[in-house]
Amino acid sequence: MDVIVFFDNIDATMEKLILYSRYVASVGFWRLGMDRPELWSEIVLKE
Repeated sequence: MDVIVFFDNIDATMEKLILYSRYVASVGFWRLGMDRPELWSEIVLKE
């Protein structure tokens, strides 16, 4: 049996966050700690 697994990189995650921001007020992460540390330097919080 073949299995294909997809993992997002920072660019893909940022594109998803941009897309989500058009439709929802906030986004949460389900599995903190399994992400790449570089991701957090790319995210800017909005107030």
